Amino acid sequence: MEIKKFDVTAQPLPQIDWEALSARAAAQERQEAAETIRRNLKESGAFDGDLENAGFENFMQVNGNRSQLTAKSLAEDFLREILTGKTARTLLFYGPSSTGKTYYALSVLKAFCASQKPPLKIQKQDGTWEDANIRQWHRGYYTTSETACRLLTDNTWEDKAERKHKAQKLMEAELLIIDELGRSLQTQKKERDSLFEILNYRISTRRPSFLITNFTENEMVDFFGAALFNRINGVAALFDASKLPNMRDPQVQEQLKARRERNGRTAMSAL
Repeated sequence: MEIKKFDVTAQPLPQIDWEALSARAAAQERQEAAETIRRNLKESGAFDGDLENAGFENFMQVNGNRSQLTAKSLAEDFLREILTGKTARTLLFYGPSSTGKTYYALSVLKAFCASQKPPLKIQKQDGTWEDANIRQWHRGYYTTSETACRLLTDNTWEDKAERKHKAQKLMEAELLIIDELGRSLQTQKKERDSLFEILNYRISTRRPSFLITNFTENEMVDFFGAALFNRINGVAALFDASKLPNMRDPQVQEQLKARRERNGRTAMSAL
């Protein structure tokens, strides 16, 4: 009986387009990052449809406002430092509401989550370094100060495991955005205590954080207290948003709308 041999040379080898596969994987990662950020915003009760379009690529300057360029430059430098591992400082934007502070923070968060940055290096108590487990923790996490406070202090939370997991993310996330610091007067003392616990840990373990508040500089010092403010001020870059344009101003809205229509893309809108 004659045995037929399989001629492998006659079979064309499959051609794998590694570049296309890599591009699809990157696109999928960016989509997952965007979905994570949307979930974070909704969970925090701070979801605003306009914020979905936040991104450095959609930034638009209003009436030649130079403070906008300064804010954008600070945010981009902060992102660059995180991605290159040069430092792990804190960035704090303070000042009037509706000036786009959250927009800059989310621009950093989206770019960071979509990046191919290697795992963050964490310094352990014995002085050695190890990689953060990015499969266990979100690379970037957004929350409000009030929500963070509830996660750490509210013992009536129905799902204890969920509360514990989210509270751990506040500590362990590679990049943490905390918005609306001190917004609720009724919970300011609890907030301050919770923030000290979170930020003291993150500063000690070299994890970067982006903080946002509507306080003035003097109000900020009063809210944080000397101990926490000195801890933050020692590692933070502070930006006063008082000279940024009011993005809810009708004239600014009309200008941005006209520019969006003219350019055919989404610009920075009301925050």
